[in-house]
Amino acid sequence: MLGRIGITAAVLGLYQPGVAADGLDRPFLLVGKDGNDLDTVPSWNALWRHSRGPREGLTVRGAEHATYTDAEAMIPQLARRLGLPRKTVVENIGTIAPGHAIAAERAVLASLFDRRLRGRDGEVLPGRHPEVRAFSR
Repeated sequence: MLGRIGITAAVLGLYQPGVAADGLDRPFLLVGKDGNDLDTVPSWNALWRHSRGPREGLTVRGAEHATYTDAEAMIPQLARRLGLPRKTVVENIGTIAPGHAIAAERAVLASLFDRRLRGRDGEVLPGRHPEVRAFSR
């Protein structure tokens, strides 16, 4: 089964120790919240060091852990209905506007798949998403 997988993307995910220790020989993308990089996420650092394939790393300014889940769209709606404070929303999904976060995620993943699986030209950071920044080592 693993032989059929051509690419991987970890959107605020942590790689299992075995994968990080063995590395990957295929393209992969790491996407994290503000402050996530190879110095702050040990499994990302291990994966990056042990991998042989192309690798890319991005952070999204204003994102939090739940930014990359269905909660991004749901928490603001629930907060309005339940009268939850803004602090609760920000602690869960960050300060990035949900529409911007979702559009940025879609653009980054589409760019990755187009470039790495379809062989199309394109940018790692698709235009109009200034909240997305690259990190590298």
